[in-house]
Amino acid sequence: MKDVMTPDIPLMGTTQFKNGDQDPFVVVKDNVGNHFGQSPAEFGAEDTPNYIFLEANFGTAVTPRTYQTSTLRLEFFYQ
Repeated sequence: MKDVMTPDIPLMGTTQFKNGDQDPFVVVKDNVGNHFGQSPAEFGAEDTPNYIFLEANFGTAVTPRTYQTSTLRLEFFYQ
């Protein structure tokens, strides 16, 4: 998945994140359903409720420490 800090990475075919981007690695749900897999084509119908799980990689984090944020934002664009 892309996020707001994703830059252009030409060698990997990755383009910079833009608000309203229709790239499959940005879209969580479309008219077909939820993006459930790692392939760009893995969208499918689902039953409600629809859950979205967020994750972060703390693999390089120093422990023991407490990590926090003042803002966690999930934006929704409806077309």
